[in-house]
Amino acid sequence: MHNCTLMPEKTAKIHPAGVGILLKYPFAARLRPGDHGQKAAGSTDEYGKVRKSTEQTVTLFLKKGVGFGERGKTSFPVKRSFSPLPKSAFTLIELLVVIAIIAILAAILLPALNQARERGRMASCQSNIRQLGMANLLYAESNHDYFIFDADWGERKTYWCGKFSSSTYGDVEAVGGLNDYMGNDENIRSCPSFVSLKQGGNNGTGGYGYSSCIGEWNKQDWSGMNHPAKLSQFDRPSQTIMFSDNAYFTNGQLQENISIEPPSWGWFIGQSGGGMPESLMHFRHNGKTSVTWSDGHVSTEGPVTLKSGTENFGWFGGDDQESVMEYFWVNRDRISR
Repeated sequence: MHNCTLMPEKTAKIHPAGVGILLKYPFAARLRPGDHGQKAAGSTDEYGKVRKSTEQTVTLFLKKGVGFGERGKTSFPVKRSFSPLPKSAFTLIELLVVIAIIAILAAILLPALNQARERGRMASCQSNIRQLGMANLLYAESNHDYFIFDADWGERKTYWCGKFSSSTYGDVEAVGGLNDYMGNDENIRSCPSFVSLKQGGNNGTGGYGYSSCIGEWNKQDWSGMNHPAKLSQFDRPSQTIMFSDNAYFTNGQLQENISIEPPSWGWFIGQSGGGMPESLMHFRHNGKTSVTWSDGHVSTEGPVTLKSGTENFGWFGGDDQESVMEYFWVNRDRISR
């Protein structure tokens, strides 16, 4: 036999030996007429159990195959269950519905997450390109107000971003050029968005291009060196592009290139029109490009207004060559030459 005590709340605590028996509903203890669950202190009932006057309990018994009651009398049914498995689970339809909801939410959220990630990369890019502009201004202070050249094809074999191989014109080493003015930190010349897009080439620019109008403003001499513009020559430095995001699309690949070209080949002889080169200005930050201006400030420009080449290439500032050239001229005197 197993003892079980009826609590005042009319619930039962079962002896550990009763594990496996499920009580489906509460029960009522049967008392003999006149017995209200209280007896004088120290008195005993007919079964020899001592009860205190403050107790409100009745001793009940549990026999095998029988419910709770006095002397084995059944007072309620008992149901035995031995199944360890849960009685509820997902159906195939419910599982497919959950998967479909997750797929829909992912389709909605992923574009927003990608745009947020690109905004973070653009902020890093702007920090880098600002440092390039400041390095060029420091270079001018040390070189009689002349900005750095875009390329020296002579003995020095140096781009603005470092020394290049004479056989490949690539494989740039971070020595010379602006490196001496930015602590030789290659991370500065590394647009985080371009790193994931670049497919070939190595010009050491990290995805930034230098305006050829500044780097070659005073033309090239017999030694092969391009002579750059001087600070005193600028009419509107705050509206003249110095650096921008740059790339070169060739053979189905995005590669680095040292320069950004204006939208007219005629700029070298002072013409706004004429043949239009393929643009190297790259609008890779959600359709925009980072720009450092010749006074050192940085902005984000876009979208493309004058298209050239493949997607995300072109110029901003107007839909014709003359309008866009306003952001490349060092001064208007070049036009009258």
